[in-house]
Amino acid sequence: MDAKLNLYLETESGHKADLDAVARAAEAFVGAIREIAYVLDPGMELRVELVSGTESSLSLNSIVRIVKGGDVKDLTLAAIVTAVIWWFTSHALDYGFDKVMDFLTGEDHQVVHLSGADKQEIAERVAALLQGKVAQPQVQQVYRELERDPAIRGVGATTQHSKRPSDIVPRSEFGNRGGYSIELEEPTRRHRISTERIVVIRPVLQTGLRRWTFAFREGEFGASIRDQQGLARLLSGAVRMREGIELDVELETVEEKTGSVWVPTKRTITRIFGVYEAPAQQILRFPLQSEDADNSDHRSGAKHPGSKEPKPPSNKLKE
Repeated sequence: MDAKLNLYLETESGHKADLDAVARAAEAFVGAIREIAYVLDPGMELRVELVSGTESSLSLNSIVRIVKGGDVKDLTLAAIVTAVIWWFTSHALDYGFDKVMDFLTGEDHQVVHLSGADKQEIAERVAALLQGKVAQPQVQQVYRELERDPAIRGVGATTQHSKRPSDIVPRSEFGNRGGYSIELEEPTRRHRISTERIVVIRPVLQTGLRRWTFAFREGEFGASIRDQQGLARLLSGAVRMREGIELDVELETVEEKTGSVWVPTKRTITRIFGVYEAPAQQILRFPLQSEDADNSDHRSGAKHPGSKEPKPPSNKLKE
């Protein structure tokens, strides 16, 4: 699996970029790619190959290739490419989910063949990466190296070989973006992933991203199940749905900030680790009416003087 990813350097008219500065910037650029890949999938191995370079506004046309690991649908690779490109846009500080989603639905991105659900998953991953400032030190190094060369007046990233990105970061911002104290704007939306033991309250016995109702330490909530294999096991009949069914799950929570409080707005079960069936209810037998202490030895089989043997009820089955 591979994907195109280019670092585009816009140069002053009539000037050439300094190869030493470009080489150091390219090294930091590759470092950012590897850092993002490691956070998303520590077992993944990547190879970044230089395919070609264009002159007069230098474009380092490269291929990011998965050597080992990665998911079947290329979602991890798409998230890596998207996150890297986002660091080299003028709106890098505005990393909300909706903004990333708009970018993924644009014509010049390589994920046009993916479904809406896949694009949503990529956008959620990228928003979490940017919120966590993953690869920020490497990206800062790119800007510092480029600032050393006065011939370079802008930088961007794209998936289109030898094509100028529509969004270029001007040289005037290199110093700020390369500074060690650069801070992203305070986010108003965040993604939180946790492992939880939850109780099934209201199942939906149909396939698809339908909302089930669960309960856990924070109360009741509705969530769809993205783990299709886990959902299939639940619907196979191997587990009888009844009161008290518990699940060990990976729970992804989207929260939005209201004032100083983070409020959950969406929850999704991304993985199901285990299912625990409720224990069978014990059958409790109660006497038909209360009996006082005077009748206690009557239960043990003793007879009171003068008492008569009770007649069996007429509807009792003969043993």
